[in-house]
Amino acid sequence: MKNIGDKVKIKSIKWYNDNKNEFGDIYVKCNFVSEMKKYCGKDAKITNIFNGFRYRINIDNGKYWWSEPMFDLKYDRREKLKIIYKNSNEERI
Repeated sequence: MKNIGDKVKIKSIKWYNDNKNEFGDIYVKCNFVSEMKKYCGKDAKITNIFNGFRYRINIDNGKYWWSEPMFDLKYDRREKLKIIYKNSNEERI
């Protein structure tokens, strides 16, 4: 589960092209509609959460609902490691 303010990266255009249906949509807890593909590969921040699994993000001004399967988990892990590394270095000072 994400929190407001968390950084996320939208999955790649390859993911979109590999998974879209004949209408250009992907269903992953919310519909990833073809108009959302312009955000593929971009960084964003969570701005709102609904029911614990649907998110609004800053780069689309809250226009679409997003869900975690639409976010790049590798990016998520890298961001968490950066925070852990930063915190461990601050503790050494």
